[in-house]
Amino acid sequence: MLSRRNAIIKPVVKPEDQTLRTAIEQFLSARWRSESEIISAYRRLCKETHPDLSGRSGELFVVVQQAFHEALARLDARAGTPSGFDPYEVIRADGYPEQRPPRECFLISLMRYVALGLYSYRVRRNSELQKRNTRVVRSVEYWARAYDRELLPVFRAFDETQLRPLSSTAEMQRYYRARRVLLDGLHAFSQYQRSGRSITAEVAADRLCKGIAGLERVAPGDRSLGLARRLIPELDLPPVCAGLTGGREAEDLAERRSGGESGGESAAKSRHSSYSPRRFRTSR
Repeated sequence: MLSRRNAIIKPVVKPEDQTLRTAIEQFLSARWRSESEIISAYRRLCKETHPDLSGRSGELFVVVQQAFHEALARLDARAGTPSGFDPYEVIRADGYPEQRPPRECFLISLMRYVALGLYSYRVRRNSELQKRNTRVVRSVEYWARAYDRELLPVFRAFDETQLRPLSSTAEMQRYYRARRVLLDGLHAFSQYQRSGRSITAEVAADRLCKGIAGLERVAPGDRSLGLARRLIPELDLPPVCAGLTGGREAEDLAERRSGGESGGESAAKSRHSSYSPRRFRTSR
């Protein structure tokens, strides 16, 4: 756990940096009353220290990340909530660097959750994989809370969704088909975050919207609807691969973009492989 002495890495000359270090030290020593207070202060410090936003070297941004995790751990300890897990373990296991904003950490953890099929009750209850599964779910929950506190209950509702008992075989078949379409959309969403292909984003939006429409007809109160609705606006934002500075996905993206194509062939491929912002409808 980070101490106040370790938070101050070395003296600096710039007065504005010294002011930020003082703010970070105050952040670390404050007795926070709620998680929302910690996240609010953390986001404010991130805007002032992130290399892409402030033009600084990134040293202070690392200190802010460490202070944030310690503040949460202290709050958990006072509340009697068990902590002691590494929130970056899943991020590193996928080959990504740790210096990433909460949104990208959430999406990376969610991609691992989807790739392992942890939305399946049978997979989740596999006793031989219980430790791994719990670690991934906790990572998604941790970063969902850091990214947007309203996202955490939405994910938990999806994660705890069980198959609904319906009155007829026909309704059950319609429910399974609609849920399968929604899960296909979730997989396409994960693929888009890895590849950045606009055509994959369109498939993800189409599948998610059709899955939502199908579930609303047969099971309007299904708890998995919230996450699907919440992910559709994320398709308007840059995918995880758009901000890569390292990891396996960075190498794959660089290879696709260089690839040795020339002229019209390269331009044709870039239309399907590069990120382009777009607005998706929430129903079809």
